[in-house]
Amino acid sequence: MTILTVLSAGAIRRSVAKVAQLFERATGNRVSTEFAPAPQVRSRLLAGEIVDVVIASAGALDALAKESKIAVQTRAVVGRTGMAVMMRRGASAPDLSSAEAFRQAMLEADALVYNEGSSGAHAAKIVDRLGLREAMGSRIRVAKRGADLVEAVATGSGRVLGLAQLTSVLDQADKGEAVALAGLFPDEIQNVTSYEIAVSAASLEPKLAGDLVRAFATPEVKQLLAAAGLD
Repeated sequence: MTILTVLSAGAIRRSVAKVAQLFERATGNRVSTEFAPAPQVRSRLLAGEIVDVVIASAGALDALAKESKIAVQTRAVVGRTGMAVMMRRGASAPDLSSAEAFRQAMLEADALVYNEGSSGAHAAKIVDRLGLREAMGSRIRVAKRGADLVEAVATGSGRVLGLAQLTSVLDQADKGEAVALAGLFPDEIQNVTSYEIAVSAASLEPKLAGDLVRAFATPEVKQLLAAAGLD
């Protein structure tokens, strides 16, 4: 039995974990997966960490390709996902039909939370663009990790809204956390992230790693990814 190591962006954690399980059952090998925010995935590979497969945003893989940290011929798209609003399970969904409606929904919240990952970078831009930082002040919180964001939304006092990628919201709801999808960002402030996969240039099992990469393109896996918010 061979053990493949995978370093993946955390925003698509449950999808990657499910694909890894399918691959293990099909091949009899083991997939050891670690998750981190996409910027950390990039920095860890650039610092010389050795893994077999890397999954991160297209921008992160661009940086890794530039430094010859991935086998560029194996690079493939996993899927694309947009930004969404997370709310406590059972709460009434706010109106998110336009940028102005979105802004008003945020202003009416008791707290607004996003994290420090790549999705948080876009959330921060939107908060500034809509004048929310000045208007909401201390009601805006920045979580260190995605798990902290989920906890803040699920257990916070009053109406707490979280800004995260659609995959993260659906993953957490599917996992059984007390959160739900309130809706997507309206088109005028939406940001779509493309997640990609590649064999690491330092892989000790490049052939088997390539098999795992190709597994993400099978119809069964594509259907699984679509259900998780990756088109």
